[in-house]
Formats: sequence, C-alpha cells, structure tokens
Amino acid sequence: MTTQLKRFSGAFALGAALALAGCDFGNPATVFNPNLTEDNVLSTPRPLTAWTAGLERQAALALSGTIPGAEILSDNYVNTFTFFNQQFDGLNISYTESDINTMLFRWSDLRESAIFGHQVVAERDADATPDAIAQNYFYEGIANLYLGQLFVGAPLEGGGVPGPPEQLIGQAIGAFDQALATTTDTDARVGYQLARARAYHAIGDRANAVADAQAVLDADADFLLAIRYNENEGSGLSSFIEDAIYDRAGSDDLQPLPRLDFLDPKLALGNDDVAVPLLKAEEASLILIEAALATADLEGAKGIMNDLLALVAARPVARVNDAAEGRTGRPDTEGFEVRASAADPFRSGLVLARDQDVPVPSVSGTSVTADDVAALGTVEDAVETLYLMRQEIFIAEGRRMFDLGVRFPLSENEVLVNSNVELGPLTTPFVPAPLEPLRTQFDDFSTDGTRVTVSVNLNRVLSQNRSDPALVPFF
Repeated sequence: MTTQLKRFSGAFALGAALALAGCDFGNPATVFNPNLTEDNVLSTPRPLTAWTAGLERQAALALSGTIPGAEILSDNYVNTFTFFNQQFDGLNISYTESDINTMLFRWSDLRESAIFGHQVVAERDADATPDAIAQNYFYEGIANLYLGQLFVGAPLEGGGVPGPPEQLIGQAIGAFDQALATTTDTDARVGYQLARARAYHAIGDRANAVADAQAVLDADADFLLAIRYNENEGSGLSSFIEDAIYDRAGSDDLQPLPRLDFLDPKLALGNDDVAVPLLKAEEASLILIEAALATADLEGAKGIMNDLLALVAARPVARVNDAAEGRTGRPDTEGFEVRASAADPFRSGLVLARDQDVPVPSVSGTSVTADDVAALGTVEDAVETLYLMRQEIFIAEGRRMFDLGVRFPLSENEVLVNSNVELGPLTTPFVPAPLEPLRTQFDDFSTDGTRVTVSVNLNRVLSQNRSDPALVPFF
C-alpha cells in the first residue's frame, strides 16, 4: 500500500500563527500578539487538526530547503549554473552560509512545533485523536533525525546546549517510539517503523534496524510516503530540487554525474504536481542487505538485492522531455559509454538522449542488474554495489551526503543568538578522512570521444573504508 502526505492549504493558518519556535528564535508559548492570543487560537474547534496540518507544511518546507544543498555537496549533482548554493561543490562549506542557517532553523522549528503540538495543543483539544498526536511525535522524530544526520551537532532543544549526532538521533528514536505506541493507524505505523529503522541504521544499531526493516517489509513491501508540492493549488509550496533539475529549464543548470544521467530529472512534473519521497520500502531492503554483508552473509545479501531489484522495477517510470535544459558541455546522447573510474568497465545505457522524451524513474531506479548481483564474489564488491544502489535509489532526495559521512557545521546565526554555541568544532564541517583528499574530485569526469570516465568511484572508496566509524554504519 502506498500513502502520501496531503496537499497543504488553509489548515496551516493555526500553525502559522503559533509555529514561531525554532532553534533559538522564540517559543510558541511566549509569542504575544494582542489580536491573536494563544488562548484564543487554542480555543478554536479541533486545534490539533489544524496544528498537525501546519507541521506537514513545515516538514515540506524543511525538506525542500535541504535537498538542493545536500545534492550539490555530494557527487550526485554539480552546480553548473543555478540560483542555488555556489559553494558546496568541492565541499566548500562555511558556517556563514545562509543555506546552512535555513536548514538548521527549519528542522529545529519543526521539532519545537511538534513538541508544542503533543504537549500543549493536544491537551487543549477535547477531540484530539491518538493518530493526530502520534503524527506530532513523528514530526518531532523526523526533525531530530535530519538534525542528527545533517550537522556535526545541534541544540537538543530550542536555545539549548548542543548535542552530538548520536544524541539527536537517539531523541528521534524516542519520538518514533512514542508515535508507534500512540497511533492506531496501520499505514502510519509502517512509516513510523521505517523512520525508526533509518535512525537505528544511522547510529549503527544493527539488531534494532533489522527488526524494524523486516517488520516494514512484512507489513507493506512497497510502502511509500511522499511529500507533495503543488504551487498551482495556492499552497505556496515549491520543490526547490524539482525547480533546479527540471522546472526552470535553461534558467538553472544542475547537472548529474554522467554515471547517473539516466535517473535525471527524477522529479519532473513542473508546477502541476511533484511528490518527493520521504520514506519508502526500498530503504528497509537496503538495511537488510547491509546487515547481511556485515555478518559476511554474501548469499543472503544477494537474495535480498534481487528482491529489491524487483521492487525498483515495479516503481513508476515517467516519460520526460528535458530538451529545454539539455546538457551543458556534457554527454547528451545514447551513444555515450560511461565507467565509474579508470579501473571500471565501460557501460552503455547510462546516458539518455536529451532532444526527445526519455524514460526516468519517478520513485526509484538503478543500473544494477540481476547479472551484476550474481557476479558478486566478495563482501567488498557487494558493499560497493549496495552503496551504488543507495546512491541511485535515493538520488534527488538529499540522502547521498549522509552515506558519504559529510556533515554541515552549525550556522553563524546559532553562534550569534545561542550562548551555548561558540566558534570551534561545532562551526567546522566534518569530512571523513578517506574522502578528504578527494573533496575536489566528486563531480569530475573526462571524455574521450563517446567514452566518459568518472574520476573517482566513491562507492568503492566507501566499501574499501567500510570500517571507518563515519562510513557504512553496520561495519
């Protein structure tokens, strides 16, 4: 069964009135407007319903503001020319970047608003349902999870003392526990359990991640939770990554690594409607594969890989005309062959013609085949293939930087307004040691006629350094 977050409209009015909580920019309980008091607003009928709709909109804004920077930072996309961040290519990351402040504020805002929802709004709503309360816990968890995966550390509460990623993710797990204990909605339960599996994976808790991942697949083997953006319905919500890779056409030029060309533009429905995956069943399989490989169960991992290939093959494929954007000084016809590094074989079919309609997976896609899986002979090769699948399946979802182990610093605004934060380790980005000498090569490739060689195969780097504590969590 598939589920999607709803479109957002006037129900956000209550959330907009009260959701001024953020990392350090105030607490909803202390906001004063003589024309709109907290008591008046919370006395309206069913305030938790409106509040929860506001949280959905905040989550949409936070995700939209996160994905472009995260994708540009990674090896998925190079910022050839866009109105988005011009510094993250080459891992030029400074705590003064406004994008970093936006990410920190929006996820912190979502967390504090969600806490206010289940602690205060729910108490004032005689009609509050367990499922609405559970959704508030869920958004608290999602916010903490993103804070823990995006940053070297972040305040554990609004204006509070910063904690390390592991502590933030631990808070996320606690919130997901509460959501699961509260909800009566079977579909929602699957999403909450998948979110918790992701959190357990992020901190290397293999046993709990496997338990949750398997439960997800047993309950709903093609689960999908996507955030929908639709500017034409008056929501004011725009998917910035969709703008960058498709909707703005020649006005923006965010280009994929040639190795990933066949997956772009993943989100390509213009302003009419676009759904950005937040949680999907593929992640559960990827967790189980990594767990099997961590225990040297190569054949078990290969069996799960084949099951995953079947799920990916069943996901929808859209036909997209991307001729308006095209490619700038890059491969743009089906005649090109691409290899992942000078040590890899050339492969065809990875570059699509850009002067006509092309088939692009709209939820998940991969270049890995059953033959590729069958040929895997070592754990090292299988981990490399696993992380290629993760890269391809999660492209344009802002997830690749997590797999690379790169983290943003806390923002300049946090230093200025939070007395618990000062210049130092928390305002310094983190790049895992094996990736440090490669930071300027993430997007590089060379072309010889119709043959393209990517400079560095980062999935091989991840596999060869899988014992590094910042990479491949289960090893």
